[in-house]
Amino acid sequence: MTNVYRADDLLTWLDQVRGVRKKASREPTRFRDYQYLEAVFNLYAKIRKEGLKDLTITVIRGDLNIKINRDTHLIRAIIDATSKADAKTRSRWSRALRYGWKQRNHWDRLPRFFRRNGGMSGCANWFTETRRWRRRKTKRPKLPSDIHLRLMKKDIESSRARLARMVKLRASPKLVVVQPRRLTVGDLDRMAQARGGN
Repeated sequence: MTNVYRADDLLTWLDQVRGVRKKASREPTRFRDYQYLEAVFNLYAKIRKEGLKDLTITVIRGDLNIKINRDTHLIRAIIDATSKADAKTRSRWSRALRYGWKQRNHWDRLPRFFRRNGGMSGCANWFTETRRWRRRKTKRPKLPSDIHLRLMKKDIESSRARLARMVKLRASPKLVVVQPRRLTVGDLDRMAQARGGN
């Protein structure tokens, strides 16, 4: 029997994660954010398992009135809905959690995984690097900017000049047209004598 979830259920889950964030912010330790990020990670895993991504985005956009782009990852959407940290911190948290999700088969506890991989900043950097490595080469090429076009034109002109110096192009020889001379009366007499003499 499948569970039927409503928007109220998602709002309750988001409130619980927000409560973990408030409680963690009062702790003096430098690892206080790990509890909050673990709660975000668990909620993301639950939403994925139950297939509630679209409903979650609708609730965050509509009920919580939080602006989310169409291509915003669900982890970032949950963080935006449950935390008031600055955009740079939220971006780092999102990338760290996404890296943790990719590596979820290789660890048992998220805080320990963060500590072993250079903290949240280290995990965020690892996520960025792995995305660069896996980027497809068949993507649509970027159109060159104005500066690139000028540089390309300059390179083409310099290579043409080098080729012209190396080959030393020569002009094609002129075609000499020999026009026949007009025959005179004397020429005709000589031709007639030559025939008669033979």
